[in-house]
Amino acid sequence: MEILFTIASSIIIFLFCEGIVRALFINPYIEYKKLKSKVAYALTFYANIYSNPEYLGDGVTPSKRYDQASDDLRKIASELRAFIELKPKISIGIPDKEKIYEATSRLIGLSTCLHTAYNVNYGNIQADQNLKRRDAIYDLLKIYTRS
Repeated sequence: MEILFTIASSIIIFLFCEGIVRALFINPYIEYKKLKSKVAYALTFYANIYSNPEYLGDGVTPSKRYDQASDDLRKIASELRAFIELKPKISIGIPDKEKIYEATSRLIGLSTCLHTAYNVNYGNIQADQNLKRRDAIYDLLKIYTRS
């Protein structure tokens, strides 16, 4: 009887510890990797848009592609910012909350700078700033790039 009690209590303790490890470490890491993948995808997919801001002067209507890119980048930034609230204090393989917050700020900045109301020269400056934002996001989230 004592052996059965020992085996049962060992199994219960093992399952309890596995649940804690999964909830505190594994699940947040998997969620972060999914969000990081979304960010990498969006930054690659919309590179032609944020590196070439759309001119919106003199009554020009914004194109749907640029508006969609802006919305998608902002949604991903929002998801990443929400993740900050779920991130455990101790985490392996996940940047600290300040870096994630800074990356979300850069993503939001990128989403709002896809249009320009000024001349072409300013559009080129804005494109350069957008590329700097992208590079900062890569660095902050440790997204692989070939340099």
